[in-house]
Amino acid sequence: MVVKWEELKPPGNQVMALARDNAGNVWAGTEGKGVWRYAPPRPKAEVRMQNDEKGEGGKQKAETTSSGLRPPSPPQAAEKGEWKQFTTKDGLGDDYAYSVAVDQQGRVWVGHLNHGVSVFNGTRWQNYDVPYGPIGERIFKIAVCPTDGDVWLATSAGLTAVDYACTTLKQPDDKLKAEIIKLLKNPLK
Repeated sequence: MVVKWEELKPPGNQVMALARDNAGNVWAGTEGKGVWRYAPPRPKAEVRMQNDEKGEGGKQKAETTSSGLRPPSPPQAAEKGEWKQFTTKDGLGDDYAYSVAVDQQGRVWVGHLNHGVSVFNGTRWQNYDVPYGPIGERIFKIAVCPTDGDVWLATSAGLTAVDYACTTLKQPDDKLKAEIIKLLKNPLK
């Protein structure tokens, strides 16, 4: 599907970071305008019913297709793409979002200019700032480890890792720092 840029009504010209979640939504971190979620257009649900046949209790019977039963379902929302803005009023640490990532559990992580990291669990935002969050208040980059699901934050005071369950904050020891520098100099092939 091709969508014209003018039809998207984007969040502005100062988009600093992008991420895509498993539902296909695009998350945009902006400079001074918070975080925006773009829910792309969803196709209308196609459900063909046999109007003359009734199932148990008088309910319509779902049509049988080569792929199995197609149960009756309500039409899907968001037939048009739509933007939703999130700001400090919604729980962000600040409205300057310079890094965005989605972890293996589908949580959205946003790194801020001056207030640590905010995490969206699908329902609400929670901000974690110094001293109860990452070791630095400015987050430059967020990376999710594909093997263990840990979330790594590159901050103004060094690295912080958050375990998959979000129960432990870790700062790397000297040995791990040396391994990270080694990997950065000589990436795995």
